[in-house]
Parts: sequence; structure tokens; C-alpha cells
Amino acid sequence: GMSLDAPCCPHRPGPHQGIAVEVDGGTEQGDKQQLKHVQWLPPDSLPTGTKQRLTSLFNVKPVWTLDEMSVYLDDVLEHEVGRTAEQILIQHACQMKAANGETVFQQRV
Repeated sequence: GMSLDAPCCPHRPGPHQGIAVEVDGGTEQGDKQQLKHVQWLPPDSLPTGTKQRLTSLFNVKPVWTLDEMSVYLDDVLEHEVGRTAEQILIQHACQMKAANGETVFQQRV
């Protein structure tokens, strides 16, 4: 399990640091092999509005952990004063438990 003792200080990427996200590739029917590819996704290439940012992220990858997502919400949190990445996700996304027991977030339909 992850401890959520220190939500106030997520690790902040430097301004030039991009983040690569592992994305499930499209699978053809009958294609046994699920393709995964890593997509380069620097936060400054994404919209700055909270909802637009989340929509863009869910377009890249349908399911995210809080850790993966929080890196992309750092700059959004600067104008969501006093709120955590988790609070924003709970408001705008759908929270669920993955098979491994980890909490993950999906786009709210």
C-alpha cells in the first residue's frame, strides 16, 4: 500500500523534465499480444484548465493511478488553491479499485 501521509509535497518535475506514460496499444480482435508503448507527454503540452487537462490525460490513457496523475496536476493545483490532486480527481473522475487492490481513476462518463 502507498502511504498518503504527505500529500502536500508531491515530487515536482523540473521545467524541462518530460514524463513518459506507458499506454496500452490498440488490440486487434484475435490479436493475442497487447501492445504497450510509451508516449512522451510533457505537462506543458497539455491544456491548463482542470477539466480539459483531465480529458486530455484520459484520452492518452484510460486508467491512471494517483501517483501517475499527480505529476500532471502540479501546475493545475497552483490555481486550485488548497486542494490536492486526489480531491480534484475524486471530483472530476471516477475512482475505482484495480485488480491488484490499487486505487485508480477513470474518466467519468
